[in-house]
Amino acid sequence: MRNPANILILLLMVLTASCGHKEIVCPADSVSTIDVKFVWDKAPGAEVDGMTLYFYPVSDWTRMWRFDIAGREGGKVELPAGRYRLIAVNNDLPGIEFTGTDTFNGLTARARMADGTSAARPSGILYGAVIDNLEVTLCGVEYTLEDGSCKECPKSLVRCYPDSMATVYTAVLRDIKGMDRVRSASARLDGVASSLTVRSGTTGDGTCSIPIQLSQTAEGGAELIGSSSGLGTPAGVPGFTLTIAVTRTDGKSFSKSFDVTDQVIHSPWTRNVHIYIDGLEIPEGTPPDPPEDDDVGIIVDVDGWHVIDIYL
Repeated sequence: MRNPANILILLLMVLTASCGHKEIVCPADSVSTIDVKFVWDKAPGAEVDGMTLYFYPVSDWTRMWRFDIAGREGGKVELPAGRYRLIAVNNDLPGIEFTGTDTFNGLTARARMADGTSAARPSGILYGAVIDNLEVTLCGVEYTLEDGSCKECPKSLVRCYPDSMATVYTAVLRDIKGMDRVRSASARLDGVASSLTVRSGTTGDGTCSIPIQLSQTAEGGAELIGSSSGLGTPAGVPGFTLTIAVTRTDGKSFSKSFDVTDQVIHSPWTRNVHIYIDGLEIPEGTPPDPPEDDDVGIIVDVDGWHVIDIYL
């Protein structure tokens, strides 16, 4: 006759033999409480006001679950027992809207356009985390991280590791000639991706422009610098243009454009791109008169600058 104690030990060994084992015996159709913790090892300086969790059930007959959690630490949520795919994103970005939220592969971050144009608001820094395989039971959780490692926790603790999915663009104008003639300056970067699929991190073909406010780096210095954020390089053929707009101390405004595609796509830091313009010379003298029949005149002046006259 077999020893009952040996049989019990054998059963326990089978249950814990591998990470991929799914025969946990627990009540079905039950609601479990899981504790989601955000670990910011990949983005240690991240500051977010809150995170949104999307739980996509593997079974087609159950619905998606969404939870909003305040702060950056995490919190507890209740889910029916089952298998899920999880996406977590920060929800404090007025420059981003999310579409396709009903499917795991369709969740997309899109830049919000200003007044229906191709000019977008700065996106802010989008952070995202994905867990492709999460099983929830009354006995705990078991899940697989992006690196393929498997975690089991009888206390139903799930750790997510958000990482930056946005790109910071910094424009640096060095050795400016005629800096004393500058009252204010700004820039616009055209060619930035207007959408990003959160599951894969891939960008769409569409593009938009983002504004960059420029300021002087030091008192009396001949340098302007400014930063903004966007969703990265589009999936199609990239083409980035930086347009600089300057208002002189006499109230006249000028703009000049530069092809900065090579600087952007060959940047050593894909999520932190620096664009340098050297030796920019601010035009002096009185620009020619604009066309009389237009409210807004843009005419070519010296050295590629465009004169912008706006009549109110």
